[in-house]
Amino acid sequence: MRSSVCCQLMRIWLALKEAIQVGPVPGFGKKLSSCSGHLSFRDVNFIFKLPKVIEFRMTTSTPIWDVLPGYCALTVLDYDKETIYFDEVVRIRKRQDLESQGNLCKIFHPAYNRMLDHLYSKVFDSFKISLEQLLNKGEGFAAAVRTCLQSCLLEFDQGCADAATRQTNWDASKVQKELHHDIHEHASMVCRAKLSEIKANYEEKLSAALTEPMKYLFEVGCEDTWASVRRLLERETKAAAFGLSNAIAGFELDKASSDAMVQNLRSYARTVVEKKAREEVGKVLIHMKDRFLIVFNHDNDSMPRVWTREVDIKTILKNAQSASLRVLSDMAVIRLDEKPDMIRNLLFSSLMGGTVDTLASNTWEQVSPSDMLKSPIECMYLWDQFKEETKYVVNQAMSAQEAHKPRNNWLPSPWALAPVVAAFFGFATDEVKENM
Repeated sequence: MRSSVCCQLMRIWLALKEAIQVGPVPGFGKKLSSCSGHLSFRDVNFIFKLPKVIEFRMTTSTPIWDVLPGYCALTVLDYDKETIYFDEVVRIRKRQDLESQGNLCKIFHPAYNRMLDHLYSKVFDSFKISLEQLLNKGEGFAAAVRTCLQSCLLEFDQGCADAATRQTNWDASKVQKELHHDIHEHASMVCRAKLSEIKANYEEKLSAALTEPMKYLFEVGCEDTWASVRRLLERETKAAAFGLSNAIAGFELDKASSDAMVQNLRSYARTVVEKKAREEVGKVLIHMKDRFLIVFNHDNDSMPRVWTREVDIKTILKNAQSASLRVLSDMAVIRLDEKPDMIRNLLFSSLMGGTVDTLASNTWEQVSPSDMLKSPIECMYLWDQFKEETKYVVNQAMSAQEAHKPRNNWLPSPWALAPVVAAFFGFATDEVKENM
């Protein structure tokens, strides 16, 4: 009878042990309790020898459940008979250990741990999926984490309660702490990734908002180019910082972290401006010539000039060169700080008819080397190259004006026409008198 009961319990236990390798088993604690609550120390002897049964089953065609009853009868041996040659004190102590419920716990505890592993994986995966779903719905990050954490820890506690047995006091707190730690680590990783994504998004928008307008300002060379750049930088940075602050509000960062992100965005905006300025300075000669051709070849209404005798080429040339020199002065130094600007005045006084000795230097006064784009002497060389490369355009205009002179000089001068006009009026007067 005992062998039959043992066989039935072993059937339950083996099925439970096999199922737990695949995934979590509902009602695990109750099923395990039904096994551990009815097994004695003699059954333990059978369980330890069970691998021999499995090995026998693998070498025969006999079903394992036909083998178990007979094997149970063979293994239900008297413990005292098997340990008769051992010291009596030791034998008694070992027998007490074998009869103790703790010995059974050692056998079933790995299955319990396996159940906790499955429960851990299930809850952890559930947290990750739930968090992503809430974030996709627009839930704030911190609120989503709290909601998912509370739900998942409740699910884990319920799973632990289902896996607990009546005969043991196995503690799942270690796995719970590990789960709690790993959930927070995953949440922190997702937080960093999301913040990095938001940061990159606003940096990209800010870069696009600054780059194209700056390119236009440097090409045109206005009277207040860098003042316009500063206004552009302030406006776009303010808008981006406001958007970033709203975007990260749901993360509930501490004030120091939030302020640091906004400040980093402001620093990035300044870096974009400086980078664009250094990029455009490599094309400064092209911008100077383009600006010169626009001003020199077009009037104030942007209409192409006709080089007639009345056109003052000298004045037009001076205006065109001044426009090009403004482009050069804008690209000489980065001016993001509102300080007195002496660069343009120095370039105009030196290059537009003055002496160039003041430009024989590799540095600008009161200008940091990190803000310098072109040194004074580099500006002087660029100006000489510019004038040489635009000389052909000026000569073409002069030639066109000269070509207009012969076609416009076929009439006599006003002084030569005066006697003819007087004689004509005298003749006309005489004719009138005769007719009267």
